[in-house]
Amino acid sequence: MKAAQHLEWNLAHEDLDWSRIEAARVRGTSRVVASKSVVPLRIHNPRAFGPGCHVLLANYGGGLVDGDTASLEIICRQGARLSVGSVGSVQVYSSPIQGALQNVRGIVESDALTVFSSDPVVLHTDSVCEQKQEWQVAPDASLLVADLLVSGRLETGERFTFKQYAAEISIHVGEELVIYDRFVFRPSTFNYTDPAVLAGRSCFLSMYMVGARWSSLAERFIDPLQPMTEPVDSSVLASVHPLEEHGYIFRAVANKPRELAEFLDWTYDFLEDREFLGFNPRTRKY
Repeated sequence: MKAAQHLEWNLAHEDLDWSRIEAARVRGTSRVVASKSVVPLRIHNPRAFGPGCHVLLANYGGGLVDGDTASLEIICRQGARLSVGSVGSVQVYSSPIQGALQNVRGIVESDALTVFSSDPVVLHTDSVCEQKQEWQVAPDASLLVADLLVSGRLETGERFTFKQYAAEISIHVGEELVIYDRFVFRPSTFNYTDPAVLAGRSCFLSMYMVGARWSSLAERFIDPLQPMTEPVDSSVLASVHPLEEHGYIFRAVANKPRELAEFLDWTYDFLEDREFLGFNPRTRKY
């Protein structure tokens, strides 16, 4: 995998301002074998009992402010199982000048599994936030990425008062680009009530499942969306898109984060199987 080797060289030798997580299979289980935190990011590695290892991310000061850049490189070595989550929601504070940026670049080697699922990104008034992810996945590896966006501090009535949010993700399987997804939203320009945008909902969940392991999970999502079955809550709109041989994209919008919790609960319960992580990342944290 020349592309993966080249990416790893860049990560290891050129970008000294990037935080780093490396997981490997050691004595029949997965362990974090390298970890480096660069401000504003903090990395925690609670002990996990099972085939997978567990990493939680946090930010100094409890969130991102104007000019912050949090950059993270993730390498999951052959046969390893890695879950990367967050200690709590990512609060993006007022940042109208330079904005806040989150970068993730990752490699998932042969027969490895990586789950990258943080708590919601909450956009405060006048915030500008950009997220960018680049992944290189071996043909027989598995990757699950889940992103949940919340349009403001909903409990105080703050909705869509941020300046701009942009998210971009690209995923290569071997040499093939199988996912390139970019979303840019400016409340001053776009009508969030438009059915083609967010249909008036305040929360947006995207889940990218790459690899052959995720078919049972995708079917669990599909079942309640089918006609003639009990539908999900009427305030929730959701869909599943197959990626031919490479996996699925799942999207859902809702008025409140807890209305999307069922989908995430299904995911974390699914990951508890020893074929995957061997633990539930959510129950371990809460």
